[in-house]
Amino acid sequence: QKSDLLKFYKYLDDYKISDDSSELCSGQSNQKILKICPDLRKILQKWTNVWAKYKLSTSDICQHLTYWLYGKAMKCESDYYCFNWIYSMFYEFFVKASCYKYEMFDSQEIFSRVFNADTIKNKKDLYDFLNHYSDIKELLKKPTQNKTQYCTYIKYMFDIYQNMKEERRSKLTKVYNNEIAHFEKIIKDE
Repeated sequence: QKSDLLKFYKYLDDYKISDDSSELCSGQSNQKILKICPDLRKILQKWTNVWAKYKLSTSDICQHLTYWLYGKAMKCESDYYCFNWIYSMFYEFFVKASCYKYEMFDSQEIFSRVFNADTIKNKKDLYDFLNHYSDIKELLKKPTQNKTQYCTYIKYMFDIYQNMKEERRSKLTKVYNNEIAHFEKIIKDE
């Protein structure tokens, strides 16, 4: 059974509009942007229809949308122009989805403008893990499950969390504040 998060990601990844959308990205020449621009523009155009189909709270939609867009930003690799374009798309999505009306975490920032694909990957991976944490715990309670695989994954995610905390401490960066706060909230509820 897929989680709401995975269903949301899949729905956006698979969202197709039958009309020709070539004019949506006609001003672009950057190849990385051209690979993701049409889909993002189509979803943005029909956002009300996309959102209405999905039965999640606005806060959950905004959180999931942030990390789905981070997944798209990872495709920019180290192309700063591509990252800037993606972050302008974040803004358009958040205005359309009214995300600025909701506090997602304890931080005032909805998303961080990150220009490092590894950092974005860590942020997204930890968010995805935290959204599946209770499901993973339930799977570990079943006697027939391969616990080694799950334990390895959990250890990996805890290592990412520790690395985020260390990076925040050593570089005095706030880039991971939302993820650290979310992790501590979920894990402290244990």
